[in-house]
Amino acid sequence: MRLIIISVQSSIIGIQVVSGSLIFPSSTLDTSFTKRPSATNIAGKQQTGGFYNFSNIRYAAPPIDNLRFRAPEPPATSRSVVETGASGRLCPHSSPAWLSEAIAFVTNVTQGLAFNSSAFREQRSANTSTMPVRQPDPRTNEDCLVLDVVVPKSAFEQHRPTNISDSSVPVLAWFHGGGYTTGSKDQFGGPAGLLEQATAFEPDGLVFVAINYRLGAFGWSAGPTIQSDGAANVGLLDQRLALYWVQEHISKFGGDPKKVTIMGESAGGGSLIHHITYGGTKGAAPFRRAVIQSPAFFPHVDASQQEKNLPTFLTLLNVSTLAEARKLPSSTLIAANSQQVAQSPYGQFTYNPVIYHGYVPSHQATLFACGQFDRYLDVMSATTRTKD
Repeated sequence: MRLIIISVQSSIIGIQVVSGSLIFPSSTLDTSFTKRPSATNIAGKQQTGGFYNFSNIRYAAPPIDNLRFRAPEPPATSRSVVETGASGRLCPHSSPAWLSEAIAFVTNVTQGLAFNSSAFREQRSANTSTMPVRQPDPRTNEDCLVLDVVVPKSAFEQHRPTNISDSSVPVLAWFHGGGYTTGSKDQFGGPAGLLEQATAFEPDGLVFVAINYRLGAFGWSAGPTIQSDGAANVGLLDQRLALYWVQEHISKFGGDPKKVTIMGESAGGGSLIHHITYGGTKGAAPFRRAVIQSPAFFPHVDASQQEKNLPTFLTLLNVSTLAEARKLPSSTLIAANSQQVAQSPYGQFTYNPVIYHGYVPSHQATLFACGQFDRYLDVMSATTRTKD
């Protein structure tokens, strides 16, 4: 394994929420490189196929304790621990219990078989009663606002600012799906195949970035109570801060910040639409192109509806205020989030982006109809039968 240390001293000042509007950071690029431990250190390891994989790069401070349910803040610049990427990082996540029934129904119908929902539920209940308690994934951690950068060796060695080069390679930033309650940056494995295919169009391929963001109650709690002592839609704010990180630092890996394409599927695709519409009134988006796959969004959800979820969540925590919730151990909140999402009504996930000032001022269709979107972006989206 080859170890490469890169100095990434961020000048991001964080996302501020002022009177319902958002103030995003301005950044100053630091193009210095070093092979000694420094402010924010990233350990890169060679990946099969001629790629370097820089795993678990921190783009925001751990959203724990008093930072829970708040807009993300920049990471500390005095850390000296080298992140080896030896273990994964998953944001706390959960899936509705009805998903297993929906999958079974679709499977039977597509095979021309009958489906008895009552019998399925009885069998599921019987199985659940005899199964051992499912233990949480050991990789699950509230300290999950990290991203991976995977770059071909040739791009990394030839196109970084320290080398003489006529251009840098394009960048593809990936936002995972999962109904806004589950998923992770590496849920589909590594991008080696994608990067190899990219060399057919770009000799040095592209730089791939995969991003974690907060999920469930941690990322999408909203309503007047949250807004009075935090921020709504912090999952979107996590994503946006990560995109600013890309703009500031991707050149250190051989990527061109002027050639950033964002791609997302399901909840990731729905998030992309919010980033496009936000850019219509708040300045240029920190990306050039977007690939939207099966975007998931809930057209009539506003913050008042999400406000109703908060008492349930606090009850599961056995507290009555956000201040008390912020003092609880992470394991308690993870368990409560898992239980609440699992009990979601059929067809719902309980948590998702909401219409509430700032980042999501109105329904996406309304914003598009009114011309409130970034018109200078290239967008790829399609409706197909099989998506093959």
